[in-house]
Amino acid sequence: MITPKFELSQTETHLIIHIHAPYTSVKDTEIDVNEDSVIFHSSPYYLRLTLPGKVEETDDSSADYNGDDGKYTISLNKAVPGEHFPNLEMLTSLLQPKNHKQRIKPLIEVIGEDGVKENSETVDYISEDDWFIDQTPMEVEEIPSSTSTTTSNLLKKYPYGFLNTHSGLQDKYSEELAQVSEITNPDSHSESERRALRLQEESSKFCDEHYLADLMENEEVALALQFKFDTSSLATLTKKNKEKMKDLGNREFLFDDKASLKKTYLGLVDILFSYCYDWRITDGAHCCESPWNISKLSATLSWFDSFESIHEVIHSCMRRSLVYPVSRHWLLSRKVMKDVIQVLKKGPVGILICLLDILDIFGKREPYYLLNQLYIEEYCVWIQQIGGGSSKSSNNLESIVIALEKAFPKYKKEHVGFDLVELEAAATVCEEEEAMEEEISEIVRNVAIH
Repeated sequence: MITPKFELSQTETHLIIHIHAPYTSVKDTEIDVNEDSVIFHSSPYYLRLTLPGKVEETDDSSADYNGDDGKYTISLNKAVPGEHFPNLEMLTSLLQPKNHKQRIKPLIEVIGEDGVKENSETVDYISEDDWFIDQTPMEVEEIPSSTSTTTSNLLKKYPYGFLNTHSGLQDKYSEELAQVSEITNPDSHSESERRALRLQEESSKFCDEHYLADLMENEEVALALQFKFDTSSLATLTKKNKEKMKDLGNREFLFDDKASLKKTYLGLVDILFSYCYDWRITDGAHCCESPWNISKLSATLSWFDSFESIHEVIHSCMRRSLVYPVSRHWLLSRKVMKDVIQVLKKGPVGILICLLDILDIFGKREPYYLLNQLYIEEYCVWIQQIGGGSSKSSNNLESIVIALEKAFPKYKKEHVGFDLVELEAAATVCEEEEAMEEEISEIVRNVAIH
């Protein structure tokens, strides 16, 4: 069966379902309505929707077919007139069966004193203060070589990807990994080891001359700073967006500990930062270098790293934006983080539009599709599930925005770790000395002439 293109709209009293199913037989079409479930079947199309509210068929309901454009329009009465059905644009969530729970991460098993396994509760809420609680990372006595593999590592494959549910890529896609990420053997290194390697690499790649050149004079930076970041395009999903959503499949993500939930939100901030950087530097048009920009600036995508606090993700974003891209400027990086905050304020729909755009950007450039499979596809599905109704999870975006707005203004140049203040001071002294030498030379020339 084929899932048709569809979209939903609503009035105070009705839910309207628009289904594009051309070349079907109206007399063989079946529509079944059962409270919050609607099933449409007209060979070869089949569509099952789980609604966020209850509907019913009455004398006022209707179903029409337009043979010219092959569209069915089904109008159903709301069981409670005036009720607002949230997230009708989140098509992937609507396709998910009622009470369907597909865990992509095993439950944490809590063993009681009597040896009986206890069920852990699903975590879906993070308070504002939680974003600032720094966890104590595992200590790494020695920073491993990016190519070294210990006997212990050979026996154990460390997970990565969305919710740490992937592994084994280095055995099957070693060449592809080398093109899209900085760590080619992620299975062989734990999270703490990947973090240590990343920080070491960033420190070795930072270029004083490049940073100062962009600071003193760079037309591209000046244009990027002047670019108006317009989020109006993040208000409504396009037909192209909805078509992509239909192909993402159905799955549900259940978080059994707060640390995993925090890491997922913080990874989202990291990915959006790299996307917003590319958006600003390309005037919102993206280009052939966009896959590289987005993957390189994100520690999540390039190192399969994760974050445990708001400070960690800010630190990573600011550092990498001053190390890798063509334009490296402190004010530009700050502008980008403010752009991220604006995207987060647009809510699940705005974020989803950005993620779908990344999905498209990576999908057009091999082998970046690996990053889609590891992270972006599942982020696209997950973001549709976090903004529904009055659930606690709907407050998490608001709380992380508040946390960013509190923490980011306090992040200064001296926190980056590249001696930016000293570099700029030295560059200013050199500039002043050069200006003085030029002034003296001009005076000498004038004296010689007269």
